Amino acid sequence: MIKVLCFDLFSTLVDVGSVPLSIGRMTADIFGLEHEQWNALCFSAHHEICEPTEAFDVIQTLIHSHSPLVPKALIQQAVEERQARFDYALTKHIQDDVLQGIEQLKQQNYQLVLVSNASTAEVQAWRDSPLAPLFDHSVFSCAVGLKKPDAKIYQHAYELVSVQPAECLFIGDGGSDELVGAKAAGMCTLLMTRFLKNNKTARQQAHVGVVDGEVESTVEVLEWLAQQSVDSAPL
Repeated sequence: MIKVLCFDLFSTLVDVGSVPLSIGRMTADIFGLEHEQWNALCFSAHHEICEPTEAFDVIQTLIHSHSPLVPKALIQQAVEERQARFDYALTKHIQDDVLQGIEQLKQQNYQLVLVSNASTAEVQAWRDSPLAPLFDHSVFSCAVGLKKPDAKIYQHAYELVSVQPAECLFIGDGGSDELVGAKAAGMCTLLMTRFLKNNKTARQQAHVGVVDGEVESTVEVLEWLAQQSVDSAPL
């Protein structure tokens, strides 16, 4: 029986990519990179997400791993605009139905745990997010020194709420092999496709046999859970 719902944050509950450009330009555009190039840097080993960091140091390390001569003034501009985008995404860009779905799950007495790979600045505004008070615990890689898909971060999450992994459902977009890791840790898994855009088909194909189901929104999570109860009910 599922008692705990573990949610990924970025590209699952919030979408930084759709924040209006009036809030801040895309970091890739500031540096003159293709968006895929910058995303690859962000998901590379150069991005320190397992210990507290300063935003400038993070961005300088990332861009200098690609282009060592980028000046500090441009890096500072990128830092400021990137921070504005992440802060806005967490505080003012939560879509209504995402919030509604989480509220409904909370009302059904599920314990909610956030499990996110993130550097310090990326989640700086979490405490001011309308989502934050709905979660019983938040597990950020930069705070706990562990990252998905390491089995220990999932263990940390379910031990926080004193349940077994089989009593947990992990919901995410599948980035960083988070669903593979959750399944290996003994959790049930759901692929959330809402913000996948052009990556949706590839992500679906990559998770065949890995996930227990697929949903488009947080509202559908409750529907999926209800269906599992029906399917498991004795005849």
